[in-house]
Amino acid sequence: ASGARQIEIYMAQVTRKSVAYLTDQDDEIRRSAAALIMNLAPQAKIKERIVEAGALKPLAQLLQDRDADVRERAAGALANLFNDHTKNVHTGFAKAPEMVQSLVDITKDKANNCEDAIRQATHALAMLAAEDGPCDAVWKAGAGAPLLELLKDGIGEAALAIMNLSWRWPEVKQDLAKSGAIEHLMDMVRSDDAMCKEYAAGAVMNMTAGCGELSEQAAGIVMPLAEMLQAQSIQSQEWAAGALANIIRAAGAPSPPGGGG
Repeated sequence: ASGARQIEIYMAQVTRKSVAYLTDQDDEIRRSAAALIMNLAPQAKIKERIVEAGALKPLAQLLQDRDADVRERAAGALANLFNDHTKNVHTGFAKAPEMVQSLVDITKDKANNCEDAIRQATHALAMLAAEDGPCDAVWKAGAGAPLLELLKDGIGEAALAIMNLSWRWPEVKQDLAKSGAIEHLMDMVRSDDAMCKEYAAGAVMNMTAGCGELSEQAAGIVMPLAEMLQAQSIQSQEWAAGALANIIRAAGAPSPPGGGG
């Protein structure tokens, strides 16, 4: 057990040092520190240590760094820290609410950020959108337009963000739908990328929930959704089944007079 304890002490030291290096003047040092935190963050045990060491505020600041690699790794670190971790999302939003706008700014700026940086920032926004308070902030920061652009480009993380945003309010659903979200999501469901298909099915499920009009729009993907019921991922099966149920329910219901909705 003492070996494991030593490793834990060592990891805690590495984590604290890396967090301290995030604010270094030297670009190369900031790059390395952000990369290390990004790579450690998926480990469940270390995730909370990183947050305890005070990483969230400096990572939020690095989203505006002059160095593109630093921005990419900071976005990746936040995405990994937030992924399936409600508590970290709330802590991050409480400590550095300004991160939301910085993340949205990265997703808008294809000229100065690589695709990986944009994907990481979008993933972080998707995790923020999964929680009530931060979700409002994501929408108010103007995430809608860049997310729709990224959907067009077939970026799966954008579908995940739209899945979480559209769950909250009918207005958001209608706004996204007016801008062609359903068509882009349908293209994604028809694609060959398993992750894209899964997130897109989830987004279609939430967009069509309780909305006959949008369910009718999505009728063209009944076959690919049905094929997803055989997918390897349980999550894919569930989300495809949810989307199918909404579409079939709408097809079976007589439209109310006056076009329905």
